[in-house]
Amino acid sequence: MEVFVKAGEIDSPAVITLIPETDYVQVSSNAVTVNPYTQSDFDVTRDWVNQTNKILIDGVVNTDKIIDSLDHLEKISVIYPEKYFLFLFKEHLKKNGISVSGEIEIKKMPENKVLLGSVNRPIDSVFVYMNKESDNLCAEMLLYAMAFDDSGAPASAENGIAVIEKLIDEVGFDAKDYSLADGSGVSRYNLLSAELILEVLKDIYYNQPELYPDFYSSLPIGGIDGTLKKRMQQKPLLGNVHAKTGTLQGVSGLSGYLTSNNKQLIAFSILIQNYTGKSSAAHYFLDTICEYIANGN
Repeated sequence: MEVFVKAGEIDSPAVITLIPETDYVQVSSNAVTVNPYTQSDFDVTRDWVNQTNKILIDGVVNTDKIIDSLDHLEKISVIYPEKYFLFLFKEHLKKNGISVSGEIEIKKMPENKVLLGSVNRPIDSVFVYMNKESDNLCAEMLLYAMAFDDSGAPASAENGIAVIEKLIDEVGFDAKDYSLADGSGVSRYNLLSAELILEVLKDIYYNQPELYPDFYSSLPIGGIDGTLKKRMQQKPLLGNVHAKTGTLQGVSGLSGYLTSNNKQLIAFSILIQNYTGKSSAAHYFLDTICEYIANGN
């Protein structure tokens, strides 16, 4: 889910908005509004220690911030995304005057089930949204889809991770050298390398020509759409870089493709970690490296 933080009245609590609005999570905020001469410095996280869906917000927000700034918006993962979906569904039905009795539960499908209806969409449409918008829920569900395709029902995260480990072995690395904890990359227990990501990008280009065009098109485009829409606004990066972002507190990455000024398609992976301060500084550093590559330096 997304958490939007903006200034209120000076010395009053910051205004917190959940997107979507829901009672599935609790919010505990100590963030306050300060004058425009004080630098904004706030942190949005989830109660990882106790593994709860309580959103924790702390710090200060100044009144000089642009209201629609991406600096206000934080994406937070939730525990039990399947229950999250059902909870949102129930809330949405209630808002539309449809009452729902009973509790939200996850159970095995009974033998005497009756299919009321289904909605199907091509996997590539989900894939595009996942990459363009960096949607964590889509990524987790795609992990289950991979598990189902590889080993059948019941799909599990463990079987989905096993599929990724097979890919790591296939591109010439040893999956035992890395740690995979989820499908979205939000876990701090994911331990990969830029070298591995780069090799996967090269493998898709050289060895999977039937998949590469769709994969390339699904990546955010610098200055055009997705998570790169407000970055890379000038040539040579504008409309040139096709790359996936990756952001956690103190972590920022960018991996994908760009075309250099001598018309060479270049795969790249840049990972920054353990930095302090605002993510905008890390973004600037990443974009500068991309510009350096694009200019053929």
